[in-house]
Amino acid sequence: MRSIVVAVACFTAAGCLQHIAPPPAPDESVPEVTYPSHDPPTGRTRVVIDVTNGPSQVNQITSRSSAQEGSRKLDSVTMLTLCRQTPCVVDLEPGRHELVVDLLATLGRREEISLNLASDATILKHSLGHPEERGAVGAIGMWVSAVGFPAAVVGGAFTIGDNDSSIVQGLLFGGLATLAVGIVMQVLDPPTVQQGTTHQFPAPDPAVRAQPPLSSP
Repeated sequence: MRSIVVAVACFTAAGCLQHIAPPPAPDESVPEVTYPSHDPPTGRTRVVIDVTNGPSQVNQITSRSSAQEGSRKLDSVTMLTLCRQTPCVVDLEPGRHELVVDLLATLGRREEISLNLASDATILKHSLGHPEERGAVGAIGMWVSAVGFPAAVVGGAFTIGDNDSSIVQGLLFGGLATLAVGIVMQVLDPPTVQQGTTHQFPAPDPAVRAQPPLSSP
């Protein structure tokens, strides 16, 4: 029975995710964006951020904290909005920055990425992957397992109690058979997840550093 519990836990949780290859790295073309007419403030580096999947909001993680509430550990994150829609231009201090990208067109399409800044102007382009997805066969298999597992547990409990009636035997073996079918379906069609790809490169366009103010007519 313990092996059954382990199998069910594996095929209904993230432990059996199949990781597929990430998308190709974004190219080094410069995004079309309006640049500020002034140089970056002293001690900051100019960054152009773009997401190849479409307009996205970009937040910066400013702090992480955790608290214990009874037996539960609660994690919280504080974020600052850098740009409400990509592509965008921001000026940040050199160093490592943790960013959160939210695709505006698809609710819940979110990824965390890292940005490592030096003093030179930088372009950061990201291609989002796909969050956990289940195929039709795997999804049905998950529900089949969810039906078979409790039936097998109940049947097993009555069998341990020396109740070997035909009904109890049918419940036990029917539950085990249903559970086995569900697990096989999930093995054949496991959930998949794809991590995104980030490409960071020096800004080749002098305009990224500063764009002169437009002259008056």
